[in-house]
Amino acid sequence: MWIEKFKNKNNETKYRYYEKYKDPYTDKWKRVSVVLNKNTKQSQKEAMFRLEEKIKEKLNNKSSSELKNF
Repeated sequence: MWIEKFKNKNNETKYRYYEKYKDPYTDKWKRVSVVLNKNTKQSQKEAMFRLEEKIKEKLNNKSSSELKNF
């Protein structure tokens, strides 16, 4: 997981947390992200939890049309 600090359109500081994972269907690396207001240990744990949930959701919701054809 890595973090990027940025300012939103209201000039407020936010933190975007990223995680990469390899899609087993396409064999490509993909990236997911979440945005939180703080960069504390508690926020980092929350971001890790949310990122893992997003990855699980993306891997479990593959329909047959999205699967790689051989």
